[in-house]
Amino acid sequence: MFMVRDVLVQLVSYAPPCPLHAATGLHCPLCGSSRAVLALFSADPASALRLSPLLFVGVVLAGVYAGVPRVRPVFASRRFVVGLVVFVTLVSVARNVVPAFAPFPYG
Repeated sequence: MFMVRDVLVQLVSYAPPCPLHAATGLHCPLCGSSRAVLALFSADPASALRLSPLLFVGVVLAGVYAGVPRVRPVFASRRFVVGLVVFVTLVSVARNVVPAFAPFPYG
């Protein structure tokens, strides 16, 4: 597992910067996802949640979707989709307005 993490660290170092952040200075909803994946591979879910709540919630929802077939219709419901849109919007606003929710400790 840690060998996979080392490979991911190398790949992330070559990744281009986020175009939205580079153009506007705003953090997109998935800013910090690469680092969150590294945190998950390092068995640090708290850091993964702080870096990218959307990725963390997505991984959990994907696990539930794959593991519990009878809840699959819930994912297609209108209430779930509206809730997901509201969650993405709240995370996006919080990341750019509240410094404590920024994905990185700098700019």
